[in-house]
Amino acid sequence: MATYEELKVKLDALNKEAEAARQREISTVLSDIREAVLRYEIRPEQIFPTWTRLRSPERRRGPLPPKYRNPMTGQTWSGRGRVPKWLAGPSRDDFLVDRPTP
Repeated sequence: MATYEELKVKLDALNKEAEAARQREISTVLSDIREAVLRYEIRPEQIFPTWTRLRSPERRRGPLPPKYRNPMTGQTWSGRGRVPKWLAGPSRDDFLVDRPTP
C-alpha cells in the first residue's frame, strides 16, 4: 500500500499532466466554438443570458437625501454606512428630518 506522501506526489504529477492536456486542447475547443458561433449566427446573449449585466457594470447610485439631522450641529445622515456618534444611543425617530408631528 502506498504512503500518503507517495500518493500526494502521484496526485501532483497527475494534476500537472491534466493541466498540460487541458492547455493543449483549449485552442482546438475554442476554434470549434468560434466556428459554430459564426455558422449559426449565435449572439453572446444567447449563450450567456446575463451578458448585458456582465458587460456593463451597474451604475453607481447617487447620494441619498438626508434622513436624520442633528438639531445641535445640523449634521445629516442618509441612513447608510456607519451610524454617526451623535445618533448612537437615543431613538432615531427623534432625529428624523421629516418627522410627523404628534
